[in-house]
Amino acid sequence: WGGPIGEDGILDPAGLSEGNYPITYSWVGPNGCSLSDESTSIIVPPTTEVEIASVATLCDDGAPVELTANVSGTWSGSVSGEGASVWFDPTAIGAGTWTVQLEASEVGSCPGISEIDVLVEVCTGIEDIVPQASLLLAPNPFHGMTQVFLRMEGLTWIEILDASGRLVMARNSSGPVILDLDLSDQPNGAFVVRVRNEGHVFHLRAVKSE
Repeated sequence: WGGPIGEDGILDPAGLSEGNYPITYSWVGPNGCSLSDESTSIIVPPTTEVEIASVATLCDDGAPVELTANVSGTWSGSVSGEGASVWFDPTAIGAGTWTVQLEASEVGSCPGISEIDVLVEVCTGIEDIVPQASLLLAPNPFHGMTQVFLRMEGLTWIEILDASGRLVMARNSSGPVILDLDLSDQPNGAFVVRVRNEGHVFHLRAVKSE
């Protein structure tokens, strides 16, 4: 074989870039006789360029967001649909990092695929009014350690949730106290500090950064 074909006659188009590739075949017998076929060509068309527009971090109680792309195709992953756009509903999907894919093929081109990750953070109740005299988180933003200053009577439960809604720490205390929160083993990003006391639930947003 002559051209981008292996000795077994198999051609892998995934290893070829766009272009026109001449293909030849010749055979030599044990007595030295040779045969060859006329040259032919294999055309590898261009790959469809697919690009999904990125979106900002979403809240788990936020309104649906329209994801858009530069071409029409088939959406998959955490969404489904056809066309150049699809709706992403963070309330229905929930907190976490969600992959969205789009496969599209324009006329005369090979299919192309693109994907993005959509981050949905826990925001439910994060606007709760917290009496500053009763509850304080400092420093915030923080690097590895921060503290919760509690001036509440009775039993208090504290839960730390990461951006995906996963519980990464839980503490409890009785009466006014200062609690150290060591999040040095967690990646940088946003966290939710959920405080439960005497039937009330408060939320604070915490940010870990460099």
